[in-house]
Formats: sequence, C-alpha cells, structure tokens
Amino acid sequence: MKTHLILSIMIPALFFSSCKKEQGDCPQDVLMDYVDPEGNHVIVGTDGSAYLYSDDGCIYADLIFTPGFLEEHYLLTDSGTFIITAEGPYPVANNFTEDFEQDTFNDLFLFSLDETGKWWNHFTCQSPAFPEVEDYNALRDCIWAGTCEFTDNRLELASDPFEASNQVLQCTAVAPSADMVTSKCSLESQLPFFRCGDDLWYEARYCIWSGMPLTLVDFENSLFLGYPGPRVILRDGVLAFENKFGEKTGYEQATPVPVPVGEWFTLKVHLRFSDQADGQLELWQDGVQLISASGINIPSWNSIQNSLEVGISATQNDCVLLVDDVRLADAPF
Repeated sequence: MKTHLILSIMIPALFFSSCKKEQGDCPQDVLMDYVDPEGNHVIVGTDGSAYLYSDDGCIYADLIFTPGFLEEHYLLTDSGTFIITAEGPYPVANNFTEDFEQDTFNDLFLFSLDETGKWWNHFTCQSPAFPEVEDYNALRDCIWAGTCEFTDNRLELASDPFEASNQVLQCTAVAPSADMVTSKCSLESQLPFFRCGDDLWYEARYCIWSGMPLTLVDFENSLFLGYPGPRVILRDGVLAFENKFGEKTGYEQATPVPVPVGEWFTLKVHLRFSDQADGQLELWQDGVQLISASGINIPSWNSIQNSLEVGISATQNDCVLLVDDVRLADAPF
C-alpha cells in the first residue's frame, strides 16, 4: 500500500472541559495570553501547556505543542532546511507551482524521497460517510491503494469547463450531517517552512461552480494543536482573512467585492508572518488589491507555518469548487 512520505500530525481542535484537570498555579513564562471566542481566558506557557485562567488560579487544559518540536521534525543546515522522515531528510519547499496536468489523481502525491516535482502529501475528504479522523484517513489510504473509490465528498482531476484541453482539480463536498462541525475536501502539502518574519506569496485560480464554500486556502501549523494559522474565507460571497486561533481575528474588505460564481477568478495573497501587530495580510482578486492590513497572523513567535491546504477546507453546504494554477513562493511573483 502506498503511504504518504511526510506523515500528517492529525491534531484535534483545542477543547476545554471544566471537569478534567486540577487547579493550580499559572505558568511563570507566558507565550500566549488571549480570550477565545467562547470567552475562555487562555494562557499558554513556553513549555506548550495551555491553562484556563480565573481569579482562583489556572486550570491545566491541554498541550498546544511539544517542546523541541523544531529539532524533532526538521534538520537545519548550511545547505538548507530538511524535513526529517522515516526514509531520511527531505528538503522543504517554499517555492512551487501546480497545474494539475497529471495522468491520474494519485500522481499528484509524493510517496518516495526519489520523486521530484511533487508537492502534495495528504488529502482530507471529511463527510457524512467518513466523519471521523480514522474514517477519512482510511479512505485516503484505500484511494491511494486503488482498492476503493470516493463516495460523497471527492477530489478528482477534471476538464476545465471553459477549455477542454486544460485539466483542473475538482473538489466536491456535501453538507455536513447534524453531528459534524464541518464538511471538507482538500489537498494538503506539508513541504512549506515559514517562520515569524518570513514572507509568503500565494496565487491560484478558483471557480465556484455551485454552492459556496467557507474557506479556499489555509496556511497552517500542523505541529500545534488545532492547526493554527491564517486562512482565506468567503463571508457572504466576499473574500476575507480569518485567524484560525486565539481570538479568531478577521481582516475584511473596506468596500466588499463579491467573488464571481460560475467563472474563473484569480486569488493572490501576501503574508508577512508575525505574532505582533507588524504582521502583514494582503489580498488581491483578479489583480485588484482588496485587503491591505497589519496585525497578528500566527499564534506565537515560534510557530512554523508548514501546511498549505487548498480546496474546500470547510463548508456548511453542498458545493463544487474548481482549482488550477496554484503557486507558492517566498518572494513576490
């Protein structure tokens, strides 16, 4: 059976329970301090431990990250930065393009250190048929092995409806069931390596064929609980940024311009990562800049944005999204 080269670190969202931990002293060395959208005052120590704060003290909640995660997962040398895998070191990739012109869907994925020109190592199709992590990971593995097919949510290479000679990625998702938080169908690359102070440039063409997904692309940290990072969302059909961590700060257009439906548009993003107010978030739609904002866009100074998730990374309704000509870079195009 084929397995992906860089194993995804599947971490659930941070969940606070009032009955699971003992109350005690708050951490002396604080890395993060915020109030989340549910009103929880959260303090995270430099050792990665998260606490719920109250006037009576702190209650341990969870571990956000494992100390030493950088050294555990990466090799930093004079010749470059490498991901530590079971097969050996593999170079990170902050610059690549994807045109989806492969012969088969499985040809998109990096399965061996010997392969070059491949950037994707994971995909997620979370749906009513495959709602839990073990379910959609099993689906992924059997798709790679060629022993099953997609059922409800699906990813496939398809002909461009406007230019038959062009091939694109088609993402199809159904609405989540009542007991699910979201439905999703997306590709993921864990080859990027962006740290605080680094610049990321991203561009891709999108066509919303039917429905309206919530998110189009996520720039995440797979080594922290909850995969924190900024993402591009659609709010009432308008592009915006949202931080998927902490207070979930959003950055929106001053004069909203809806995305077109049923036709291609180009999304371009520039991020300068920072856990302070000097972070940058810029967004263009079809060459017109619609957002230019400053502010926090990573949860902490030691966060590594090592995961690029493209496609329908969240939706509450049935939708079909086409994606083409993905481009990632650490310098302006």
